[in-house]
Amino acid sequence: MRPAIAALIAVVLATGPAGEVRAQAPLTGDVLYRVTWLRAGPGRLQELVTHMKTVASHGAGPSRPLVICHSQGDQWDFMVLAPVGTYAAHFALPGASSPLAPAELVAWQEDEFVRGPDVWQIESFQSARLFHVEMFNALAGKSAELVREREMENAYLAAVGRPLNAIFRRELGAS
Repeated sequence: MRPAIAALIAVVLATGPAGEVRAQAPLTGDVLYRVTWLRAGPGRLQELVTHMKTVASHGAGPSRPLVICHSQGDQWDFMVLAPVGTYAAHFALPGASSPLAPAELVAWQEDEFVRGPDVWQIESFQSARLFHVEMFNALAGKSAELVREREMENAYLAAVGRPLNAIFRRELGAS
């Protein structure tokens, strides 16, 4: 029997220029984000790349979505981390539950909501050109322990002068 999954933690490691290793803002937080995962339809990746460039240019500063392209394609081609304010504010918008890309370009889309730091207040996120994304599933009742492990990892990374992890906790939606 498989243990129940209690939470998903997405950890994003921002890497910027050498020497820029310490974050300027907290690496955990209560900012609500909609995370959208997209996989391009067969033969449509380049068109989806072009479309996602327009998605990435919407908004400014704290309202701007962070669009990450997977370097190897795996299960997803794009991850979009978009701040939404509150659930009420987000779902009051006319296109709140609309897909982020035209259906003919996308084979698969999944959405979830996470809470984490204000990424635009973290200096290394603003200048990063490469992000490393890791996702962890916590066993039932073990979510706090998993977060603590990531915090201990950050303490080690800080001690050795490496970039730190921003920690996001899944609230609802996709697994």
